[in-house]
Amino acid sequence: MPIEGIPDREKHRLRFRCHKWHDPSEGDMVTPESSRPLGWIFQAAREISGLEGEQRFICRRCKRVRRVTKLAIWGLLAALLVLVLVLDWLKVI
Repeated sequence: MPIEGIPDREKHRLRFRCHKWHDPSEGDMVTPESSRPLGWIFQAAREISGLEGEQRFICRRCKRVRRVTKLAIWGLLAALLVLVLVLDWLKVI
């Protein structure tokens, strides 16, 4: 549940996606995901070397929305791939 009133910077965390202050027990500190190949290389290098990148707070609601969105995108991509393979097998395309 987002904090009402004036948040305490020492106690509460700001969610960078929904821009609301939350209690630290309502989410997790995570390393932001990289969306570009160069970022994937740097992220892999950090993991191999044991260094931690910058940590950001993510509330559980935003985490759930993000997970559902990813599943929908990957599910749609998989369905399109299966459709293309079936149409190719039937010699339609």
